[in-house]
Amino acid sequence: MNGYELWKKALKNGLEFAFSKSNKKWKVIIKKVEGRIATDTNPTIVGFATILAFCEQTNLELENDLKTKIENFTFKSWENNNDKKIPNFINLEYEN
Repeated sequence: MNGYELWKKALKNGLEFAFSKSNKKWKVIIKKVEGRIATDTNPTIVGFATILAFCEQTNLELENDLKTKIENFTFKSWENNNDKKIPNFINLEYEN
């Protein structure tokens, strides 16, 4: 419940992105975000994993070029202290 606020915000941003690519209404209940102690991750990776999980569970297919752009954005998330920022997947930029 407490902590990992950047992960939580990134998860929400990932869902908002996925919702924006669907013409359906969704109700999502998030019980927890969990990682192992040695997991090398950051908010962008958590958000991207959320997008992938949502797409898999709902059969939502992203256009290949858009998925590639999001993957590249995610792979570069360790640069320029972006691992300490909140990703905006709609604009592919970081919020402070």
